[in-house]
Amino acid sequence: MKNRLLSQNQNLNQLSYGFALLFITIGSILQYITPYFYAQGKEDMGFKILILLNGCIFLANFIAPYFIRRYGSQKMIVVTAVAYIVSIVAMIMDNTYVVYGGTVLLGIAGAILWNSQNNYLVGISQAHNRGANSGFFVAVYGVGYALGIFVLGYLIEIFSYQNAFFMMLLFAFGGVYLFAQMDTLEGELGEKNSASIFSIRSITLLESVLTSSFIQAILFGVVISLVPLHVQMVTQSSVLVGMLSAMFFIVPLLLSVPIGKFSDKNGRGKVMLAGIIITLLGLWAFHLAQTLFGLVVGMVALSIAQAILFPMLIAIQGDLSTSENQALVTNLFVLFKYIGMVLGVILGDIFGVEWAYLITIFIIVAV
Repeated sequence: MKNRLLSQNQNLNQLSYGFALLFITIGSILQYITPYFYAQGKEDMGFKILILLNGCIFLANFIAPYFIRRYGSQKMIVVTAVAYIVSIVAMIMDNTYVVYGGTVLLGIAGAILWNSQNNYLVGISQAHNRGANSGFFVAVYGVGYALGIFVLGYLIEIFSYQNAFFMMLLFAFGGVYLFAQMDTLEGELGEKNSASIFSIRSITLLESVLTSSFIQAILFGVVISLVPLHVQMVTQSSVLVGMLSAMFFIVPLLLSVPIGKFSDKNGRGKVMLAGIIITLLGLWAFHLAQTLFGLVVGMVALSIAQAILFPMLIAIQGDLSTSENQALVTNLFVLFKYIGMVLGVILGDIFGVEWAYLITIFIIVAV
């Protein structure tokens, strides 16, 4: 059991469990943002915040490599995790300007955090264990995310939304502590390469980005913005919102590590194709869902797809990068990740449960 809960790589343990603790707080609160403002009679504000958040992450993604080259991935993970805590406090205040200010700060921190995380994970992995390490990270991170959603659902039933949100903040400080214990990556600081993503000319790389990062991100954008509201509308239960949303992160706990190991031995292509097909089936199930059973079927399918696509997204970055362009390739993947995520949230906001899932299917097939 111990071997399944801990990796032999101490830095991987600290990175994975640090993100689990951080996103017990951040992930759960963001998952309830649309129901939170819906309960206040501000139905569009939750979507606007998610669009602004991911838009800021997209724009800040262009400056993220500079900070990684200047200060290193480990240090930037610590700094941006602290910024996450400050931002989330601002986002749950009653003042609209403070809420939007916190959202912008969270977006900037998010771009640097996820670029740093991807860069760090690739840096501490080798070719023979890249899929397995990615699967381990996704599984542990997913447990934290799921646990936060599940616990927060019950706290909201007992307390108010805001009080429950503040209670969840305690976990994030544990994540900051673990990040501070990680080693720095050798040879990362002072990198002379100042190229940007605009210098990339590889068609193979761009195709890999579209079939991994973009598809996984648009799926995540739909799930984080539209699915909680869809479940709330059908069931009228915050607990069920938490339980079904948590499934999206619990299933990777069971599947991500074996899937990652399988891809290390057998290649990423077939695994990616299976993930995309399951994604399409899950979105179609949600499009048809008008009962709790339909919602469960859709969420099971999308959870399995998440368990496949997320570790592949990280592993493929390592497959395609070298020590000279690692930060650049990571930056490209994160950029398209947030293009997809913003698009997923916008589709949920504009088209709602009637059409957003169907349109997402057409976009994925087109890509």
